[in-house]
Amino acid sequence: MWRYKEWGKITKIVITVVIALMAIWGLISPNSTKSTPAAPPVKTTAPAKQETKKETEKATPVLEAYESDYSAGIYTAGIDFPAGTYTLTAVSGSGNVSSSNMFSGGLNEVMSNPKDEYSVDSFGNAVLKEGVELSIGGTAVIRLSSPEADVSSMKPRAAVPEEAIDLGSGNFTSGTDFPAGVYNVIGTGANGNVSSSNLYKGGINEILGPGGDGFGIHEFKNVSLPEGETLTVSGTSIQLVPVR
Repeated sequence: MWRYKEWGKITKIVITVVIALMAIWGLISPNSTKSTPAAPPVKTTAPAKQETKKETEKATPVLEAYESDYSAGIYTAGIDFPAGTYTLTAVSGSGNVSSSNMFSGGLNEVMSNPKDEYSVDSFGNAVLKEGVELSIGGTAVIRLSSPEADVSSMKPRAAVPEEAIDLGSGNFTSGTDFPAGVYNVIGTGANGNVSSSNLYKGGINEILGPGGDGFGIHEFKNVSLPEGETLTVSGTSIQLVPVR
């Protein structure tokens, strides 16, 4: 401008001062420092957990054909037999057979062999999932058959005969007269009635004795007698064998 433009000296001075003031203002202005925006955080995705062979095997149930006979007692799917869908067949005797899921895939039947007008000798497609309790009463011996039962999750229990407790006729309270727990109840005298106050919650109401006469039974398995329940023995004697 000063070299080539043919402007008046005053004009050149005014323009120069204006440009200089603008430059100074740009340097001292609080907004003059331009900060570079921080780069957005990079999202990292944690690598998916690789399942070990052991975990995969544990998660995948092992299904196998299963068949076994059960007499009077209370049996839990996943403990006393593998969970699955079963056909139940009466092998001998007669009695009520029911499951704790009787209204959702289970059963509640009088079963006998031979069958009669009051009973059936077979029941198909009973869904007995893990934790479902199957109760067999009377002299009935029931065969459970499944083409695909979950044998991998079985946690069988065992009787402990060396800790057996003998009781005669009378009323006995669990936790006071004998330890609370789960027992196989064995008749050791003549035929007599054995019942518990928790009949409909894992208890018992059966005629126990020597068995084999088509009237009473010799043993009832897996009776649950928690703290404070009353066990009544009438006209016979019994032995309680704990199961764990």
